[in-house]
Amino acid sequence: MREQPSTTRHEDVAAVRLPENRRGCRRVGWLAGLVICAGVASHLPSLRWGFLYDDYIHQFMFRRIEHGDPARAWSLFDFGVRPGPGHPMFEWGFYPWWTDPDFKIRFFRPITSLSIAADYWLYGDWAPGYHLTSLGLFVVLLVMVYRLYRALELPGTALAWAMAVMALSDIHSLPVGWIANRNALWVAVFLVAMLLSLHSYRSRPRYTMPVSAVVCFLLACGAKESGIIGLPVAVLHEWLYPPAMTSRSFRSRLLAVVKSRPLLVIVLAAGAYVCWYTSVGYGTQSLLYPTPWRDPGQYFARLAVIVPLAGVSLFVGVSADITTALRDSMPWVLPVAAIVSAAIFWVLARTIRWTPAALLALGLAVVSLIPEAGADPSDRLFLNTSIGTSILIGLLLHDVGRWKGGLAEGRTALALAVVVAFRGILLPVPGTLLRGYFFSSMGGLDRGAIAAADIDRDRPEPRHVLVLNSPSSLLSTTQSATWAVIYEDTGTRIHLAQMGRRGLQWHRQDDRRMTLTSLGTPFSDQRFERLFCTGRPVEPGVIHHRTGAFAAIPLVVEPTGVRRVLLEFDRSLDDDMYQFILWQDGRFVRTRPPRIGETREIPEIPSPFLLVP
Repeated sequence: MREQPSTTRHEDVAAVRLPENRRGCRRVGWLAGLVICAGVASHLPSLRWGFLYDDYIHQFMFRRIEHGDPARAWSLFDFGVRPGPGHPMFEWGFYPWWTDPDFKIRFFRPITSLSIAADYWLYGDWAPGYHLTSLGLFVVLLVMVYRLYRALELPGTALAWAMAVMALSDIHSLPVGWIANRNALWVAVFLVAMLLSLHSYRSRPRYTMPVSAVVCFLLACGAKESGIIGLPVAVLHEWLYPPAMTSRSFRSRLLAVVKSRPLLVIVLAAGAYVCWYTSVGYGTQSLLYPTPWRDPGQYFARLAVIVPLAGVSLFVGVSADITTALRDSMPWVLPVAAIVSAAIFWVLARTIRWTPAALLALGLAVVSLIPEAGADPSDRLFLNTSIGTSILIGLLLHDVGRWKGGLAEGRTALALAVVVAFRGILLPVPGTLLRGYFFSSMGGLDRGAIAAADIDRDRPEPRHVLVLNSPSSLLSTTQSATWAVIYEDTGTRIHLAQMGRRGLQWHRQDDRRMTLTSLGTPFSDQRFERLFCTGRPVEPGVIHHRTGAFAAIPLVVEPTGVRRVLLEFDRSLDDDMYQFILWQDGRFVRTRPPRIGETREIPEIPSPFLLVP
């Protein structure tokens, strides 16, 4: 009889706590909704961006499809191999004269491609519609991330902080605002959906959950190649969240992972995907996109760069894009970034509770960086990583009072928490606006420069235009497609002499031949010029590549590229078929070729503004 009051008191306490927990969940849910709205609102200026850079390549492909071109709407990221005469891309000049014979850029991204194709069929050339789709996809991602954080049972305060950091992060500027970078959003959506399916299967086993998990995994791979990280992330989840009756021993956990039905299906699907991907011929052979099996040295060197840069970008807000653009600063920035990243991890290790959710977040953050080492470091590559680091930041701000050191050391954790909170909550919104303004302004200036180019469209077709220099290498990558889309011009072929601002010596040998000598770095040594190079040795005096207008014969070759090249045209340089343009006084202007035997010097173009590649 004496224990009855005690039981009653416990029941009363539980009855009181249950409504409190529900109220707390509702408060967190309302807060999550508010930060999601704030995060989406910070990207609304992207509705005015229009099409930029690669978007014009996709628009060009859609228009060619309508005219019977063999390009496919579900394969917009398959840029193929170096084409030969007769191929449409050969005639259009999409592959410059320094393109190596074994060049290949073939990405299999049907999910992203079809989503852009659906926008084209729905909106045509109305760019804001495409941006609305990306904003809607970002909303879907944030809602699913909230569901994942709830499923992982993050403490209420940690969940609120994590959602705020995830929704407001300024590194999402390009994945959300740049249409061609939408692939990152799709990968994140399907990876989160896969984790939700796996987690639901652990709490309530149903045969539909393994099917859902493997479908989401394959869809992530179909959105972008980095979706393959779903396999190691799934393995980590099954290790950290074994069936209820599994003991904590290593052997029991290992057996649980091996016997996991969802994981078995994902492993088989991953193997089938990789075998099919490689057998069909997809993949890259380019210095700009190294792979661990073809260029292991360059790949792992980039991985060693991208990890510390991601750490300082995601935790303290030092942009990886700025560091990459200022390459001369890399020798001192990289060691500092590595030290800061190591210090951040040390503080995290001493502060937060390493629950399964925290370990899963750490694993997701690290694994997500591995495939991104195939590209130049950029904040736009860190979307998947941010899903994990947002959890770690939320737990840090929740557990900062649990520092295991003394009072003086505890101040270190508190200082980091203040920096992270300031960087994660207050700075991202203006950061998103600034990033978006810079990228859209740079892209708008390049788009305007192409549109204002002094190209005579009244001359007979086909018109071959040789661009001698450019104020921006990004402009050069899409100059031909942008011109064709803006003016619906199918008769102009644009060819590049270079993709940079180098000064040139332009010498005419005879009626049909001329030489270009670089006064700066050798040709093909510029960042985006390396996209078309594979490291294959260049033979002097031998035709390297024949374009639709001329054949290119390297004359002077250096270890890092071609110093002098001979361009042999099919007709006289004075023929109306040819036009030569260069950047002068803030625009592309036409110029006549030199007289026979004459040498003309073209000065180097100063950078229009800071950080322009």
